[in-house]
Amino acid sequence: MDKKINSVVKVLQSKGIEGIDCAPWRGSIRLSGEVREYGQLVSAGQAAAKFGYKGVVNDIRVKGFTEPAVVAPEERDGSLENLEVDVAVIGGGVIGCAIARELSRYALSVVLLEKESDVAMHTSSRNDGMIHPGIASKPGTLRGLYNVRGNALYTQLTHDLDVPFERVGNLILSESRTLLVPMGLLFKSRMGKLGIEGRKLNRHEVYETEPCLRDDIAGGYLFPSSGII
Repeated sequence: MDKKINSVVKVLQSKGIEGIDCAPWRGSIRLSGEVREYGQLVSAGQAAAKFGYKGVVNDIRVKGFTEPAVVAPEERDGSLENLEVDVAVIGGGVIGCAIARELSRYALSVVLLEKESDVAMHTSSRNDGMIHPGIASKPGTLRGLYNVRGNALYTQLTHDLDVPFERVGNLILSESRTLLVPMGLLFKSRMGKLGIEGRKLNRHEVYETEPCLRDDIAGGYLFPSSGII
């Protein structure tokens, strides 16, 4: 067992999570085994994510819990048998559906394949609906590039699809005046390099924007491109 894997095992044991098999997998770490409760499954995944791996494949089972079976479509008419298309998009989540829609603009035959009985049955329908501004992304990365570009595309996309969308903005706050200085340096640098609009708010401006906050906020930053969908 290499040192990093051994460190993960020790951290899990310190949290009372025993009997978990940890193994490297394509630059990531794979966890397998069984725990008593769901909270331990989550805790194990979070702990393993702090050791610099590309990702965490969490295959831990919860004792006494059986995952729901994949719901197969009711109709099985064989209409896709021997079908030839230019592009097959696998996965009907928000990304797969958006790709298929974009390809439909061209002279291509496109089929969208989804194993569930409807689209967006997993991650796409299990999030808080926030469209992030991209300020958490590191400049120079693909995540930073496409987070900011993708954010801007939502205005026209939601209009075309008649989907409710509002750019409510989001606040990143600090209780400490001292921490506002490095926070400001980081945000100003990223706003310039990523092309994100944002502005600093003093204590008075914070409470004007959001009066229901605790009374110990020193200031923060507002990013108006953030939205709710």
